[in-house]
Amino acid sequence: MRAANVLVCIGLSALCSAQLDIPGVGLALLAEVRGKYIGTATEESNINNATEWGRAYGEIATSNEFSSWTNENMLKWETTEPEPGVFNFEPAEKLFTLAKEYGKKMRGHTLGTYVRKPRCSSSNIML
Repeated sequence: MRAANVLVCIGLSALCSAQLDIPGVGLALLAEVRGKYIGTATEESNINNATEWGRAYGEIATSNEFSSWTNENMLKWETTEPEPGVFNFEPAEKLFTLAKEYGKKMRGHTLGTYVRKPRCSSSNIML
Protein backbone atom coordinates (compact mmCIF):
# COMPACT_ATOMS: atom_id res chain seq x y z
CA MET A 1 0.00 0.00 0.00
CA ARG A 2 2.80 2.39 0.89
CA ALA A 3 4.57 1.76 -2.44
CA ALA A 4 1.33 2.55 -4.29
CA ASN A 5 1.02 5.85 -2.41
CA VAL A 6 4.59 6.75 -3.31
CA LEU A 7 3.94 5.99 -6.99
CA VAL A 8 0.79 8.11 -6.94
CA CYS A 9 2.73 10.99 -5.34
CA ILE A 10 5.49 10.70 -7.92
CA GLY A 11 2.96 10.64 -10.75
CA LEU A 12 1.08 13.67 -9.39
CA SER A 13 4.31 15.52 -8.83
CA ALA A 14 5.39 14.92 -12.42
CA LEU A 15 1.98 15.99 -13.70
CA CYS A 16 1.96 19.17 -11.61
CA SER A 17 5.48 20.12 -12.56
CA ALA A 18 4.92 19.55 -16.28
CA GLN A 19 4.63 22.75 -18.25
CA LEU A 20 1.01 23.30 -19.17
CA ASP A 21 0.34 24.94 -22.48
CA ILE A 22 -3.44 25.10 -22.38
CA PRO A 23 -4.92 28.33 -23.76
CA GLY A 24 -6.73 30.31 -21.08
CA VAL A 25 -5.19 28.40 -18.18
CA GLY A 26 -2.90 30.50 -16.05
CA LEU A 27 -1.49 30.31 -12.55
CA ALA A 28 -4.66 31.87 -11.14
CA LEU A 29 -6.84 28.96 -12.29
CA LEU A 30 -4.34 26.37 -11.16
CA ALA A 31 -4.27 27.99 -7.71
CA GLU A 32 -8.07 28.41 -7.57
CA VAL A 33 -8.77 24.70 -8.06
CA ARG A 34 -6.62 24.15 -4.96
CA GLY A 35 -8.50 26.78 -2.95
CA LYS A 36 -5.66 29.30 -3.22
CA TYR A 37 -5.07 32.53 -5.03
CA ILE A 38 -1.99 34.07 -6.50
CA GLY A 39 -1.40 37.77 -6.73
CA THR A 40 0.94 40.62 -7.41
CA ALA A 41 1.56 43.98 -5.77
CA THR A 42 0.70 46.82 -8.09
CA GLU A 43 -0.64 50.33 -8.57
CA GLU A 44 -2.99 51.79 -11.15
CA SER A 45 -0.17 53.93 -12.51
CA ASN A 46 1.89 50.79 -13.20
CA ILE A 47 -0.93 49.07 -15.09
CA ASN A 48 -1.85 52.14 -17.16
CA ASN A 49 1.74 53.21 -17.82
CA ALA A 50 2.00 54.14 -21.51
CA THR A 51 5.68 53.23 -21.86
CA GLU A 52 6.79 50.00 -23.48
CA TRP A 53 7.62 48.64 -20.02
CA GLY A 54 4.24 49.77 -18.70
CA ARG A 55 2.29 48.06 -21.46
CA ALA A 56 4.20 44.81 -20.88
CA TYR A 57 3.69 45.08 -17.11
CA GLY A 58 -0.01 45.85 -17.53
CA GLU A 59 -0.45 42.86 -19.82
CA ILE A 60 1.05 40.54 -17.20
CA ALA A 61 -0.75 42.07 -14.19
CA THR A 62 -4.15 41.91 -15.90
CA SER A 63 -3.60 38.43 -17.36
CA ASN A 64 -5.00 35.16 -16.08
CA GLU A 65 -1.75 34.53 -14.20
CA PHE A 66 -2.97 36.53 -11.18
CA SER A 67 -6.27 36.36 -9.34
CA SER A 68 -5.56 39.14 -6.85
CA TRP A 69 -3.76 42.42 -6.50
CA THR A 70 -2.26 44.04 -3.41
CA ASN A 71 -1.91 47.80 -3.42
CA GLU A 72 1.64 49.03 -3.03
CA ASN A 73 1.32 52.50 -1.49
CA MET A 74 -2.04 53.97 -2.45
CA LEU A 75 -3.71 53.04 0.84
CA LYS A 76 -0.84 54.09 3.07
CA TRP A 77 -1.32 56.98 5.44
CA GLU A 78 0.79 59.46 3.45
CA THR A 79 -1.50 59.01 0.44
CA THR A 80 -4.89 58.71 2.10
CA GLU A 81 -4.35 61.63 4.53
CA PRO A 82 -1.59 63.85 3.15
CA GLU A 83 -2.59 66.65 5.53
CA PRO A 84 -4.43 66.38 8.86
CA GLY A 85 -8.15 65.95 8.13
CA VAL A 86 -7.69 65.99 4.34
CA PHE A 87 -8.43 62.59 2.86
CA ASN A 88 -7.68 61.35 -0.64
CA PHE A 89 -8.78 57.89 -1.72
CA GLU A 90 -8.84 58.62 -5.45
CA PRO A 91 -5.58 56.78 -6.31
CA ALA A 92 -6.77 53.67 -4.46
CA GLU A 93 -10.23 53.89 -6.03
CA LYS A 94 -8.63 53.85 -9.48
CA LEU A 95 -6.85 50.58 -8.62
CA PHE A 96 -10.02 49.05 -7.15
CA THR A 97 -11.97 50.04 -10.28
CA LEU A 98 -9.37 48.34 -12.48
CA ALA A 99 -9.39 45.26 -10.24
CA LYS A 100 -13.14 44.97 -10.62
CA GLU A 101 -12.89 45.49 -14.38
CA TYR A 102 -10.37 42.65 -14.68
CA GLY A 103 -12.04 40.35 -12.14
CA LYS A 104 -9.21 40.57 -9.59
CA LYS A 105 -9.62 40.35 -5.83
CA MET A 106 -7.97 43.06 -3.76
CA ARG A 107 -5.88 42.36 -0.72
CA GLY A 108 -4.87 44.95 1.82
CA HIS A 109 -1.35 45.94 2.70
CA THR A 110 0.28 47.60 5.67
CA LEU A 111 -1.20 51.03 6.37
CA GLY A 112 2.09 52.66 7.16
CA THR A 113 5.77 52.26 7.75
CA TYR A 114 8.43 54.46 9.28
CA VAL A 115 9.44 55.41 5.74
CA ARG A 116 6.02 56.25 4.29
CA LYS A 117 4.21 58.69 6.54
CA PRO A 118 2.78 62.16 5.90
CA ARG A 119 5.20 65.07 6.12
CA CYS A 120 2.88 66.66 8.69
CA SER A 121 3.27 63.75 11.12
CA SER A 122 5.58 63.93 14.07
CA SER A 123 9.04 62.59 13.40
CA ASN A 124 8.67 60.66 16.69
CA ILE A 125 5.80 58.52 15.39
CA MET A 126 6.84 54.94 14.77
CA LEU A 127 4.46 52.72 12.84
